[in-house]
Amino acid sequence: MPTATSFAALGKGNGFPSCLDKLDVSPYDYWITLGGFKESDGGSPTTTQINNSLINAMKLVWNCYSFSWTATSDAGEIASFDNDANNEFREPFENVCHGNFIGSGLDDQARNSDDQMVARVQFSSIAKIHRFYNGDETNENNFIGYGIKAGGSPTFNGFAAKVNASGIATGNIQAQYFGFVDEGRAGLYNFSYVEISDIPFVLRERTAGDAGSSAIGNPSINYYTY
Repeated sequence: MPTATSFAALGKGNGFPSCLDKLDVSPYDYWITLGGFKESDGGSPTTTQINNSLINAMKLVWNCYSFSWTATSDAGEIASFDNDANNEFREPFENVCHGNFIGSGLDDQARNSDDQMVARVQFSSIAKIHRFYNGDETNENNFIGYGIKAGGSPTFNGFAAKVNASGIATGNIQAQYFGFVDEGRAGLYNFSYVEISDIPFVLRERTAGDAGSSAIGNPSINYYTY
């Protein structure tokens, strides 16, 4: 874990590089703040949960150093990224010019000898910190903490597949991590609340057909120290 150059940033008076967008997450079937307060909890978040959501939001916006993740097809083809090893991440002081976005986006694909995509791992290029509300976002009493939005897409998106000897895909597995998401077609996905390096997410998973020994690992996030 590298040591960052210390710096001071005025930001927008809120601790972030720019003003935060507001989002009412109450219409969604699954959601969780960066402090761990989630749709199924009911009631209101604790002060600790709101404070932890701010702490985690700051870590993600300012101090992220690297993301790493791996998916492996049934035949052993590997898709992975590790921008720690590749030294692709910017220093924290550079984030002053990048708004409230997290990282720069990552994408790696593995293809077999027939050029079929058999594994993929992605980190969204538009993942961004928002203020989450459980209800009308014009009413600050509905504020429940800070969370992640990546457009209508997952923040992390993983895929791995099995292709038989005839070149026919027989099945695949998917793992997708969100700040909020709808269930979609009933029974199509499995949902759970998980943490990636202590950061809460909604995990949406699916196994379709015969995916064989295809596997998707757990993503990880690393941070600068000072």
